[in-house]
Amino acid sequence: DKKEGKEKSSGINAEYGQAKNQRKSIKEKQERIESLEKKLGEVVATSEAEKETIIRQCDAQLYNSTSDIETLQKALQIKEQELKHIKRLGKRILDQRTETETFFLTALSQVREEIVSNRAQYRKDAEVAYHGRMLEAQKGKAP
Repeated sequence: DKKEGKEKSSGINAEYGQAKNQRKSIKEKQERIESLEKKLGEVVATSEAEKETIIRQCDAQLYNSTSDIETLQKALQIKEQELKHIKRLGKRILDQRTETETFFLTALSQVREEIVSNRAQYRKDAEVAYHGRMLEAQKGKAP
């Protein structure tokens, strides 16, 4: 009986030791789990904070980009208006130049015609005067 008692006692002690080791192992694992959960929570919180920071930065960049785009579009619109104005001025100058050239060409043509006409009239008058003198010379009235 004593052997059985000792064996039971040894078995109980062994079971008790094993249970104690299991409790200790469970406690260590629970502490490890809690530690990992805490680290995970910190990582998640850090990730969320970084995410928010990145979102704010992206929003700021988007706002700045949008503002830049609007400014550049307005500048482009102004440049396009200036270009249209310059084109209109260029066309007006070209039209005026064409009108001036036409006026001068017409005037030059008219002056040439007057010169030709005056030369013809001068020849005619000179011929008439020459023939008149010749007639007078034939009649004996030479100058």
